[in-house]
Amino acid sequence: MDRAELDIHLFMDSNKSMIIAPAGYGKTHTIVDCLEKFQFEDKKILILTHTHAGIASIKTKIADRNIDPKIYEINTICSFTLNLTLAYVPASLLPDDSDMNKKYQKAQGFARQLLAAKPIKSVLQAKYAHIIVDEYQDCNTSQHQLIDLLGQFIKVHILGDHMQGIFGFNGTPVDLNSSTFDDYRVHIQTLNIPWRWNNAGAKELGEEIHKIRNLLEGQQQIDLYQYKHIQFVKTHRNDLYWHGKSKSDTPPEIITLLRHYLSDKHKGNVLIIHPLSFNKDSRVSLTKNLYNLGILESIDDSDFYDTVNEFENKSGNDLIASIKKFLQNTCAASVLSDWLHEDGSLVNVRKEGKLSTFMKIKGIVESLQSQKSASLILSTISQLKQLLNIRIVRNDVYYTIQRVLIDADRRNISLRESLKHNRDAVRRIGRSITGKYIGTTLLTKGLECETVIVLNAHQFPDEKHLYVALSRCSKKLIVASESAILPPNHKKQEKATAPDAVQPSLFSDLDY
Repeated sequence: MDRAELDIHLFMDSNKSMIIAPAGYGKTHTIVDCLEKFQFEDKKILILTHTHAGIASIKTKIADRNIDPKIYEINTICSFTLNLTLAYVPASLLPDDSDMNKKYQKAQGFARQLLAAKPIKSVLQAKYAHIIVDEYQDCNTSQHQLIDLLGQFIKVHILGDHMQGIFGFNGTPVDLNSSTFDDYRVHIQTLNIPWRWNNAGAKELGEEIHKIRNLLEGQQQIDLYQYKHIQFVKTHRNDLYWHGKSKSDTPPEIITLLRHYLSDKHKGNVLIIHPLSFNKDSRVSLTKNLYNLGILESIDDSDFYDTVNEFENKSGNDLIASIKKFLQNTCAASVLSDWLHEDGSLVNVRKEGKLSTFMKIKGIVESLQSQKSASLILSTISQLKQLLNIRIVRNDVYYTIQRVLIDADRRNISLRESLKHNRDAVRRIGRSITGKYIGTTLLTKGLECETVIVLNAHQFPDEKHLYVALSRCSKKLIVASESAILPPNHKKQEKATAPDAVQPSLFSDLDY
């Protein structure tokens, strides 16, 4: 059943309904179709999903249809839960933003209690006519309980795909085939046309990705040589981190390919997907070695909070050491070690050619040591960056901290408070993702891009992560792996060691 044949009225008129469809088959467009055909003067349609990448995708398609923003509200499930809780519960009863996991879990408990109260039900029922929840396979049982409570007095419509359920670390995931969803399956519909690839003029690519999906779903191996519309690049261990000793050294094929797609000559958007969610060091290392490549950051990455806490609590050489650490974490800034020790003290430079730079750095450092303020911290960072010609590689972290310092100085508030305002604004407004970026499946889920390059495909933890990675493309798919044969049964990642995994389930996926 394609979208033209989809019975939108059956989907929306039912108290509970469900749509099942693979990636790229029109779930997001279906949500927008619902907004076009069901508009209410005094109520809104609430759209919920899990990630900010998902929100960005939905908002882009809504903008294309010129739909009045007054008729809908869109949010992550976690942000909606927090907003509902904070509307009635004092913020002091929740943990602070330094531990968003605990904060959300606490808010979830409060929200379930609130939804049992008749006055709260009346307020929400008067505000929302329908609730549409996308990517429902990523809900855990606690989130489903919350949605189910809302479904007692508001019509709830869910969309999902069990092959994209990759957020299982965040509690027990729901099973869309279980008896729990019998009421939804009474009005179940499916989407069967790969619109993402058909609309991009890449129908054959879409068909090949669907064949791969079927194999993965059946726990069968994939031979990438069998798919002529997917470019396979055979790699060897450490190819991605190749450093030529001289200009005459020939780089590995994958490095040559990455340089081509990241060059200014290639004008289209490029998304590079790395398989390791639990360690961002490998992605940071790549951005330092390759130009024009940004990093998709988790919206509540610990680096935001750790940096602000250090800037707020330290002074003297300790503060200088934190600034050095920040620059080395967000920039290609190894040169800083020529001028500053790890403890923040100055390296004693005696060479004639370096004395001028040394004196300038000495003056910059001493200005901050004599009087600490947000504006002086910002000035120190900016001057060191400019003086030493340092290149930014983690744009989101660097410029977020820059905005936090500016806002704290302008409004005369603490850095922590400024960061909270900044993160809240990102959750509320979101940011579009265009350009050339590297991310993980957890940070790119819900996105689509013309060209997708999947790195180290043999390292994905399971068949669902692999399928999510392969299905982000619309026109061009390049897969780099040590083997063309990809086994579907990879070793599962440890839940407790996946910071990317923790955050996207809360307020994930950044956006530019």
